[in-house]
Amino acid sequence: MHPSTRWVAAAPDFSPSPAARVLDTSRRVCFQGPPYHRLSPVLAVMLHNGKIYTSDPRQTAWAKRLCSKLRTLKEAVDAMPHPPPNVAFAINPHDNCHLPESWPKGTAITTLAYGIGPKECRTTAALPWIPNYHSTWWRDSAPPNSTRRFQKLERLYPWHTKRPTAVWRGSPTDGSQLPYRAGGMSDRMISTLPAAWKAGIAARARAVLLSMIFPEQLDLKFAATVRLNLSHVPSSSESAPSEPSTLVITGGKHHVLPFEAQFRHKYIIDIAGNGYSARPTSLLLGNSLVILQRRYRYWWSRTFDNVTVSVDPSLDTLPAVVRQLHAIDGDVQRRVQGMQDLVAGGALSPAALLHQWHMLFRWLAEGGAAAPDEQRPPSHMRPLAELLAAGVCTRRGWRQRNANSDCALFLDAS
Repeated sequence: MHPSTRWVAAAPDFSPSPAARVLDTSRRVCFQGPPYHRLSPVLAVMLHNGKIYTSDPRQTAWAKRLCSKLRTLKEAVDAMPHPPPNVAFAINPHDNCHLPESWPKGTAITTLAYGIGPKECRTTAALPWIPNYHSTWWRDSAPPNSTRRFQKLERLYPWHTKRPTAVWRGSPTDGSQLPYRAGGMSDRMISTLPAAWKAGIAARARAVLLSMIFPEQLDLKFAATVRLNLSHVPSSSESAPSEPSTLVITGGKHHVLPFEAQFRHKYIIDIAGNGYSARPTSLLLGNSLVILQRRYRYWWSRTFDNVTVSVDPSLDTLPAVVRQLHAIDGDVQRRVQGMQDLVAGGALSPAALLHQWHMLFRWLAEGGAAAPDEQRPPSHMRPLAELLAAGVCTRRGWRQRNANSDCALFLDAS
């Protein structure tokens, strides 16, 4: 049995689409309007006879992020003792499976995303990947680096010296800084926090306000000055409504907290931002309990379910959860040690990633995403090795966006 088998979740609950539909539909979807006009929201990928073929990352809106995921895919394929099955899928650079309104109705396709919403993403599976930017300790995800990282934190912040509070620092990138363009691309603007919370965004603003109400449990602050348009404080059962007002929360250097110093707190919360989840895999390397606010699931989620804590995305229950954790301090310590044991055992290592890719390819092929041997990659897709050799995934390469993309040709013809 492969040593990382015990880390792998059960087969995902998703329904892959035929390879031909993936290759056709992914070529047609296009952003219409700023800031990503005439660029594609997804990258098409096909595995054929052991080689990786892909559309051009420069024709997408998030080339750098997609290039990072393509490198992880290439490392996995290169390390496999046998060629993977011929399959086709798209890669969504964000969490979840939400795509622009221009996505043809009724033509959902097999998509891999880093984080998936289990109820919404019927054709989407979690993509095995360790984020390598916007992620502080990504180089330490595997032993022995992960073990050295944990031991250093144990010396700096032993459990008995930690503060019994939940900490968070960040920026208002989730729509907390208003006005906010809904979905990032549409013309609908959100200008008040109640409207933002109704739309399922601006959780970071709610977190900071809750911290003002419950400073004994929470230390959640913006690292920048933020102007909040309020009509009431968070809808916690323990808080009372206030009069409509505008609140300016002053941030700046006095609120900045180095990443390592956040582990002086017993609990660290990850709060959804804009795009995808970069921080959790670094948080899992630490010696504080990780509280996850995001409603998404990742390739590593099943492995760490019993050693992390999840709270409702609204954060209404967060103060009560922190009080409960304080009351069961011994159990919390055991969870943190269990988290470290998993990491030290390689749960976030290249071996775990490789095994997850291997299982994912099998699930795709068995679920209906297999490409017949005679189905060759279409002309708009090139071998990934050629694209990398041409410098497409270098800093200079991914900045050269190509607005004359395949999807733009279909957009012009419609």
